[in-house]
Parts: sequence; structure tokens; C-alpha cells
Amino acid sequence: FMTDWSVAQMAATSNAFGFVVGGLSVALPASSGLFDWHLFAKVIAGLLTGLGAGVLLSRAIPRRWFARGIGAITIYLGMRMLLG
Repeated sequence: FMTDWSVAQMAATSNAFGFVVGGLSVALPASSGLFDWHLFAKVIAGLLTGLGAGVLLSRAIPRRWFARGIGAITIYLGMRMLLG
């Protein structure tokens, strides 16, 4: 699939699509009363904390080690979720 769009245009389109899909994934369950706002708040708090930490660490740690660290954390959390 080839396009004449720049990287910025493709990223903006992807972000817009994700915003619409994300909005619908919140709006539909919320309108039927099936949405857990408390859990949503916890997820957003964790996401923003992780985002901030990642931004700060990525400036202080070389990219190679940062990527390895994120990979190790992801594998650890995944195994912990699978194995209890």
C-alpha cells in the first residue's frame, strides 16, 4: 500500500481514527451503564504516570537500554498476568 502522504499526515490520520474508535469504546458502554469509571480513572492515572516516566527516562538512558528495559518490564508483567 503506497500513498503520497507524508509521515505527519499518516500519523494525524491514525490519531484521528484512534480518537474516534476510543471515543466509541467509551461512549457505547457508558450509555448502557456498563462502563466502570473507577477502573477507567485508574488506567488513565497509570498511563499518564508511565508516559511521564518514559519521557524522562528516555532522555537520560540510551535508546538501546531503554528499549531493553521496557521489553523486560513488558515480559515480566505479561508472565505475571498469565501465571497469576
